[in-house]
Amino acid sequence: MRLLPNKTALVVYSFLILIYTLTLTTVLHLRESLPDAVSENEASEFSALRAWRQLEQFADEPHPFNSEANLKARGYLSSVLLRLAERGKVLNRNIELDLHDNTTYTGFIVGGGPYIGWRYFESTNLLLRIEGTRKRREALLLSAHFDTVPFSHGVTDNGIGVVVALEVARILIEKPIADTVILNLNNCEETGLLGSEAFMEHPWAKDVRAFINLEGAGAGGKSMVFRSSDLPLNQFYSHSPFPHTSVIANDVFKLGLIRSGTDFQIYAFKHNIPGLDIAFYKRRSHYHTLLDNLNTTSPRSVQQMGDATLATTRSLANSEYLYRDPTQSTQLAIHYDIVGKITVTHSFKWYIGLNVFILIYVPLFYIRGYRRMKRQNTGKNH
Repeated sequence: MRLLPNKTALVVYSFLILIYTLTLTTVLHLRESLPDAVSENEASEFSALRAWRQLEQFADEPHPFNSEANLKARGYLSSVLLRLAERGKVLNRNIELDLHDNTTYTGFIVGGGPYIGWRYFESTNLLLRIEGTRKRREALLLSAHFDTVPFSHGVTDNGIGVVVALEVARILIEKPIADTVILNLNNCEETGLLGSEAFMEHPWAKDVRAFINLEGAGAGGKSMVFRSSDLPLNQFYSHSPFPHTSVIANDVFKLGLIRSGTDFQIYAFKHNIPGLDIAFYKRRSHYHTLLDNLNTTSPRSVQQMGDATLATTRSLANSEYLYRDPTQSTQLAIHYDIVGKITVTHSFKWYIGLNVFILIYVPLFYIRGYRRMKRQNTGKNH
């Protein structure tokens, strides 16, 4: 029996809808997929299970700045850093540790109205410095805050960032890279970004030439490059095995649509240090609530952020980026990932050039095609 035209169209459209649905489902699955958590037995790899075990030791309760729980969390993190430093000595690495940093920061507080105040803050940051094989002072900063708001366990904001930094430091001690890396596990971020402000008064701060800030503004899922300073940094991030990046997030922050502040603002905007802001963002409704706990995320999220941070750190600190001319102008970047597997990064100038080319070439292409078709029709009529 021969199908009527309308039935043929129905079959074709149904087939196309099926193909589109399968394609969309596959893309969403690939984009949201997370890596398996690596076992603690893999000493040379980033182990989310090792990091998760550390996370359980201090993220079981809210620990805001200047609380007893905060002192407890700080004490535990200090013990982890001490063990890392001891391991470094065994391996004959040059490790510096500052667990008693009391650097002071003073500055103005400008309110929403005519109010102007003054603030004084004594640092309780935890600092670790791992010298690279080049033995130069220039350093890459890994920064994550360990304090929470008073009513959140702070697993994603920002316990995961802390244990990721610790696990990356462990690997860098075991397998050194070329350039020096400084860890700043800072305190009092939730009360005005004061931990990062205080770090910039520390003697090590003058050596920092780039930074990676680890943050959380949701609960689990994939971490994303929210903000970046220039094109090369995005290219270093592209070495991540499970990348997740979007230039749209940069623009959303610039427009003020996201009100959250991170230490990126202190390092990049106030002190002109180039860097990356890597953060979790899914389940935004869990942000700064009791729902940001160990039950609403998983070691697989830790693995994804950890793999990305380690790959970026290695790529950057084994390059010559830290020795560039600081007065050199930065290149704005267009960056995005394809199904969470491939990172596409190019300069904003290249993007503008491509758009100009398309705007000029496409109309010319259609005009040329139209004229050719018109000549052919004219020839047939004659």
